[in-house]
Amino acid sequence: QRENIKIFFKRYRLQSKKTGTFKIPSFALKIHRQTFKTKPVFITVSNKKSKAPSNPSQSSPFALPIPLKIPKSLFDIFTDPFPKENRKKTDIKLKLILNKDSVYKTEMIRANWLIFQSSGSIDYKPYEIPSLKGFWKEEIKDKTKSPLSGTQVIDKVLYRKTLLESLWLFPLQTGKLIIDPYSIQIYHLSAFQSQKEIKSFSSRYITVKELPSEGLDNSFTGAVGSFEVKASLKEKSAIVNQPVSYKIIFKGLGHPRFISLPSLRFPPSVQTYPPVERSYFSDLGEGEKEFEILIIPKKTGILNIPSFTLSVLTQKQTNMCFIKPPLFPSL
Repeated sequence: QRENIKIFFKRYRLQSKKTGTFKIPSFALKIHRQTFKTKPVFITVSNKKSKAPSNPSQSSPFALPIPLKIPKSLFDIFTDPFPKENRKKTDIKLKLILNKDSVYKTEMIRANWLIFQSSGSIDYKPYEIPSLKGFWKEEIKDKTKSPLSGTQVIDKVLYRKTLLESLWLFPLQTGKLIIDPYSIQIYHLSAFQSQKEIKSFSSRYITVKELPSEGLDNSFTGAVGSFEVKASLKEKSAIVNQPVSYKIIFKGLGHPRFISLPSLRFPPSVQTYPPVERSYFSDLGEGEKEFEILIIPKKTGILNIPSFTLSVLTQKQTNMCFIKPPLFPSL
């Protein structure tokens, strides 16, 4: 693990006390069962003044490459100052990770597109994003908190791992759906030129299953996830012909846009308006949906707001959400 590695990157100024040929031994460090080792350096000391080397990178195994840059991380230290035998300078790997590839319609899928770089001389930018036909998608906006970023050793080469894109996907139809390739444009940078290359992630197929017939009834409106529900009245009493707000709020894991209210049977002594809907979905895959219904009582007395049930499909079982509002006194 990266946090268990301690790096001491030092520079030394040497001054000889006598003439002759001296050997600076090689330096070795073992990390992730791989040993990084520099070559020994021989220095000849004489009374004559020597010219400074034209190429600073040849004067020491610790000299920084051209263009000159200061190492800022473990990745920079082990991919630039050390010999090229330990890495492929232009190597870049792409990987798409899905948390599941067999789901029900509208069930959540987490998709992460990762880039692995073996050199700091490689840069990239998105070139063609996937169309994701047949999916509803939600972008995960804050990618800085992702545990997927960091470093990883692959085939004895140290790579920097970066999260390029992260989405919540919701299939809108059954059958085989394809996540088409994500393409990036790669820049191979050097001191003298810049080369461009297009590279794509592999496509993936998702199996979207039919909804199970067992356990679902007419109260199922398409919600797949794990939700809690709460119903409330803004006022405890009301005046005839004056509207009162009645709210029903669903909250939980899953996309709330697929939740719909069943038909509510209000008594003929009240007038109602179609519900106003508001929904919210977070990076963590948690959603909230609010339905607000205006109720206008037309006569005095005690008014019962009807209760109702709503079934929600989860991965393991069908949950029944039963909503029972309080008695509503109308004046």
